[in-house]
Amino acid sequence: MSAKRRKRLHFQIRNIQNVIRLTKENLEALNAEFGTHQHPPSIYLQVSSKMHCYLTTSYQQHKFDNFKCVSTHDCGTQPL
Repeated sequence: MSAKRRKRLHFQIRNIQNVIRLTKENLEALNAEFGTHQHPPSIYLQVSSKMHCYLTTSYQQHKFDNFKCVSTHDCGTQPL
């Protein structure tokens, strides 16, 4: 794997890690605000569901990209 490819893959992994972190933070904030409501607003339920789905997809992409990186060369990324 070329140095340019490793650098791009490293950038992609970092980007996915940041997306995961921000999505988790936003989901936690939504849960703190509406999670205890007996009848939360429907928009909360929709957004929460989409964020969970997005988070799952991001984790899967992170695992795949991290596997590609580790299987070819160490990119120096830290696990979440």
